[in-house]
Amino acid sequence: MKFLSTRGGVTGLSFEDAILSGYAKDGGILLPESIPEMPEATLREWASLSYPELCKEILPIFIDDSEISKEEIGAIIDKSFLEFEVPEVVGLTLFRKGLHIGELYHGPTGAFKDLALSILGQCLELVLSRRKRRVTILVGTSGDTGSAAIRSVRGSEWANIIVLYPDKMVSEVQRLQMTTVDAPNVQVFAVEGTSDDLDVPIRNVFRDAGFVDKHQLCSINSINVGRVLFQCVHYVYYYLKLFGTDLDQVLPFYIPTGAAGHITAGCIARQLTNLDMYLVAAVNENDIMSRWLETGRFEARGDVIPTSSNAMDIQVPYNIERLLYYLSNGDCALVKKLMTDLETTGRFDMPLKLRQEAYEFMRGYSVDEGNRLSMMEYANECHELIICPHTATALRAAVDIRKHDSSPGVCLATATPAKFVSAVRKAGITAEVLEPASWSHLKTSKEHDKRMCKGEDWEALLRQAIEHPN
Repeated sequence: MKFLSTRGGVTGLSFEDAILSGYAKDGGILLPESIPEMPEATLREWASLSYPELCKEILPIFIDDSEISKEEIGAIIDKSFLEFEVPEVVGLTLFRKGLHIGELYHGPTGAFKDLALSILGQCLELVLSRRKRRVTILVGTSGDTGSAAIRSVRGSEWANIIVLYPDKMVSEVQRLQMTTVDAPNVQVFAVEGTSDDLDVPIRNVFRDAGFVDKHQLCSINSINVGRVLFQCVHYVYYYLKLFGTDLDQVLPFYIPTGAAGHITAGCIARQLTNLDMYLVAAVNENDIMSRWLETGRFEARGDVIPTSSNAMDIQVPYNIERLLYYLSNGDCALVKKLMTDLETTGRFDMPLKLRQEAYEFMRGYSVDEGNRLSMMEYANECHELIICPHTATALRAAVDIRKHDSSPGVCLATATPAKFVSAVRKAGITAEVLEPASWSHLKTSKEHDKRMCKGEDWEALLRQAIEHPN
């Protein structure tokens, strides 16, 4: 399998080169040049597999055996899930009337990002050790990606990592999981701005091809194609878990949506399997995705609005570019035009044909803070569940959309509530929120982050950090 840029200026990349990249050199982001459709017989064989076993079947589809063998991938997957809290790795719990909660947060940092990043970090380590090549990884995070990314490569001989997070816009646990890491290959910056703001210096640095090549820059947030590809597994797993070998059913997924990497993974899962998955992008007050899917116009509306679901506090989700590529059936020229419109005018209008295509399998739904907190309260009072505010956003969307529908559906739970205790209390929940024992050191450990303040040249500071690591 080879990889290309959504804008068409970069083609023919190997999997190894793709995961060692950030933004493509033409300004786009990477995707497979083509995705095979799995035969129904194969899907029926997959129906009896555990989640790790399914990973071992799906991931080699995207990775040429000459790069990383199927046996090596299997060993990586086995190692990746050793520190997960449940042997199944992911869970599936009935909430009510056919609606299930897909538990994706049982990894070491308590967020679904652990699923893909634990694998991606080991793939990078293997590739880099073979090539005797050292890279610097740049990560912008709105909350959970930072800690999972750091954990995946901390102590690496071959990778430095620099993480930027929006100061005072992440939870205490999210911050401490990043800032208390004391490792020579890790730098963390608190940025006096929003998650959209901190993406600007990262994107600008990646646009400097000479600088990227000189310092071997890459990224492992959802800019990285490996991260998005690996996230498609749980969509297939949940479909087969609920329907077995009956492949003619429709399964809606309700997805907490920020940068839109997770819903992009759902699109890849649909294309890989031809299973009928309906994807609902559940968003908070930063509702550009729901407005875009409703009207066809993609346009940010003012500044980022801080919410309790902070990992979704994003006004310009960069994976929109990948969604456009799939909706347009790989029309790179159109994607480039629309993204150029966005970069020059601050908006674009999706052609009617693409809007019609999106309506077939995708919609958005916006949930405000009051409804988010009331869903957290309802889940606790009526179902004895404590959920995080991101999960509550998707669950509110699911309950509102489904009304009296009792057919199967899956709300993706993307983080443990232990990372958002203040939001749990704000929802009026007084029950104890249990933290993993491995987090006990966080509040007593020294923090090591640096700062990027308003008025400073963040791009210059980022370049300096790249050129002069710890």
